[in-house]
Amino acid sequence: MPVLDTDKATRRRRAPRRTGHRAQLTVPEDMWRELTGIARAAGTTANDVLVRLASERLRDRRRAVALRKRADERWRAFADASSVGSENDATAKPLSAKELVKLSQAFREDG
Repeated sequence: MPVLDTDKATRRRRAPRRTGHRAQLTVPEDMWRELTGIARAAGTTANDVLVRLASERLRDRRRAVALRKRADERWRAFADASSVGSENDATAKPLSAKELVKLSQAFREDG
């Protein structure tokens, strides 16, 4: 009968069970070596590291999209506010450089 190693320091933790879509994919060798190194240091599996990295990247991407949307909204508001008069007014005159600087500073302080 084989002797089991019960030393917890040498045992690897199991990755958490997840629900969701199961996928089989091919990971390039150099990436796999890096993933297994990270997993060894963290005491988990390479698959767990892969899922965590994908999750972090998706979170970063969502944040970047939200920031881009906010920047676009601010730019449109700034551009709309940079002329005096209504949108249908063909005689709208541009703001002076001093007025543009004040407007720009007001948007920075807002956010």
